[in-house]
Amino acid sequence: MPPRRTFLLSAVLMAIAGSTPAFAADTAFPPSTIISVVPLGPGSASDTVARIVSQNLSQVWKVPVTVENKPGANGIPGTSSVVRAKGDGSTLLWIASNHIINESLYHKLPYNGLKDLRPIAQVAYAPLILCVPANSPAHNLKELIKLAKTRPGKLNYGSAGSGSTTHLATEMFKDAAGIDIAHVPYKAIGQAMTDLIAGTLDILFLSPPTAMAQIKAGKLRAIGAASKTRLEIAQDIPTLSESGLPGFEVQAILGVVAPASMPDATAERISADIVRVASMPEVRQSIIQTGLVPAPLPLKEFVGVVRKENELWSKVVKASGAQAD
Repeated sequence: MPPRRTFLLSAVLMAIAGSTPAFAADTAFPPSTIISVVPLGPGSASDTVARIVSQNLSQVWKVPVTVENKPGANGIPGTSSVVRAKGDGSTLLWIASNHIINESLYHKLPYNGLKDLRPIAQVAYAPLILCVPANSPAHNLKELIKLAKTRPGKLNYGSAGSGSTTHLATEMFKDAAGIDIAHVPYKAIGQAMTDLIAGTLDILFLSPPTAMAQIKAGKLRAIGAASKTRLEIAQDIPTLSESGLPGFEVQAILGVVAPASMPDATAERISADIVRVASMPEVRQSIIQTGLVPAPLPLKEFVGVVRKENELWSKVVKASGAQAD
């Protein structure tokens, strides 16, 4: 085992061992094996973070914690598999904002994501970066808004499909900036980014992991980050809030949920362990390197985040008229 990984795992174990649990002992947990479901394909930033955290939880719990990718259909099949699972801690689900958006976007889901699953812990979030082609006449937010207002309805923006985070974030941006731009939905965000680089698209919100390589290569220009503060990995990119849209923030959360039947003691133990692992300096740095922002929150606080996210996205979905593709 490499020295860096050894140090990381040792530090995690020491932190866990030296802490005093604030919940009743759960002698039934952990089970012999734990499946950590990621409803996305392998290789994404969310998948990478899930693997980093799961590997260290395996060391803490002394049982295998295996990441299982179940991509497709906007995460619905993967989520369904966890809804049907036992609530003994043997199956966990990693969710992003699309999990919450789905509740408003789809009229008939095979589950109720807010009732059939219980929030466990938040791990990180991905603030979106507003990007334009490298040869765009707009060099900053003020110029972009001015350009859009002088050509109402002529500029376009891409997204990963109707009801996607990138679509709804841009609808929020349109409203906040008071501009009219046309929506061009794509099946995948990579296709939209290719057209943005080519100049076929005018505007596109991208996650930091997707955007940064193209920005550094000079193929895209960053207008601003939809975050409260500047990103650690991109201090030179201003926030949209400081650039002229006070308080404008859009972020895709990343957290863990479990079947609603999970006992409180089990949920609290898992939550506490996830937060401690995600708070370790080496783990935080690994998360930052993926382009996400470490933001571990325990069970009770994450419940509040999920509630607020649901309120936000349900309003945006309704206002935008978004429909599932």
